[in-house]
Amino acid sequence: MSLGDPSGALKDAANTAARRILSQHPDCTIRIQCRLCSGSLSTVLELPSTPLANEYPEAPISGGQDVFPLYLARCNDCGHVQLPVVVNPERLFRDYAYQSGTSPVFREHLRKFAADVIPSKIGGFVVEIGSNDGTLLDEYRARGYKVLGVDPARNLVELCNRRGLDAIAEFFNPATARDILAKYGPADLIVANNVFAHSDDLTEIVQGVSMLLATRGSFVFEVGYWPDQVSKRTWSTVYHEHLSMHALRPLQSFLQKNALRMVDAMRVPTQHGSIRVSAVPLAPNDKTPWKVTPRCADMLIAEGTEATDAGVLSSAIAESRVHIRQKLDALKSAGKVVCGYGAPAQLTTTCYALGITAEDIAYICDDNPLKVGRYTPGRFIPIQPDYWLYEADACVIFSGNFAEDIMKRHADYKGEWCLL
Repeated sequence: MSLGDPSGALKDAANTAARRILSQHPDCTIRIQCRLCSGSLSTVLELPSTPLANEYPEAPISGGQDVFPLYLARCNDCGHVQLPVVVNPERLFRDYAYQSGTSPVFREHLRKFAADVIPSKIGGFVVEIGSNDGTLLDEYRARGYKVLGVDPARNLVELCNRRGLDAIAEFFNPATARDILAKYGPADLIVANNVFAHSDDLTEIVQGVSMLLATRGSFVFEVGYWPDQVSKRTWSTVYHEHLSMHALRPLQSFLQKNALRMVDAMRVPTQHGSIRVSAVPLAPNDKTPWKVTPRCADMLIAEGTEATDAGVLSSAIAESRVHIRQKLDALKSAGKVVCGYGAPAQLTTTCYALGITAEDIAYICDDNPLKVGRYTPGRFIPIQPDYWLYEADACVIFSGNFAEDIMKRHADYKGEWCLL
């Protein structure tokens, strides 16, 4: 792993800005090699520097919050797309505001996940990496499985424990895997939903998985899918927690290198387009050809032909900036009160990329009690309970992937819905 100031090794504008800000923030390092294969990197998308997307202050901060460079680079060898700027995970994840269970849509997704992804042994042991508030653990426990959550967020682990769920406040790595193995035995299923993009050292995670999995166990994870992000022009999911924008081809080689064999993959609709990947332990000295399901094989073939040019995202940002600016200016000229709905992590990228400020949005409604009463990162827009929606003349939906559900739940709202 190569981190730190590249000392001139990176020449482009994004990295020049990154080195300047790096000198001001001990919590920030810059990766100059691919986190999957150690290949060299080239910048493909530059975004405005932003605060950390899940640092919701209790009051506006005089002088503003820390901001960090935000840009994507592609590996020149394996093609993996990633954020070179790495913020200290202790700062990012030890106190975490996102809760899986606050979204009815996502709760239903996790219920279906538990019904579809079945451990290899009846009543077996399920470990969830990034267990969050325990919504998925609850589903497996209700089905008769022994469960354990692993999450660095102490506040969320405490929440799980209060609900009677076994969870530990740790980052998942080989040391954590050894401790779990000694106390609980091997895992029949390890899941990691929407967290496999959050770690800088993915090698440590998969090495821990390989160590903890039972011989007939499986590792299943969901993560945002880069080809879908490009085809759907989804750019707001680029923020400092999302260190990797995954595709199957780089993942296949990476897992194989770390004693795991990819056996299946499928598209899932969460997070503007994700993939569910399944892998199993690779026996020592196993040299047999890779065998995957037909649907996984089709996706691997398609990746060789799908357009994944990040320039598409740059164009989408420019178009969205013009569209929302015209809309907000028209509403302001008409004397309308405009609120927002949804304060997800992607809101910070959206506001900074599109130039949205507290002068445009009076407040933002959200369903997450951990966010209500706080302010959005950097822009300091107040976050209010969902019933405040009815005091506004218009509402910009910032949680675009849940827009249909939001509008359905608030069908009595008489104001104007605005989609980005």
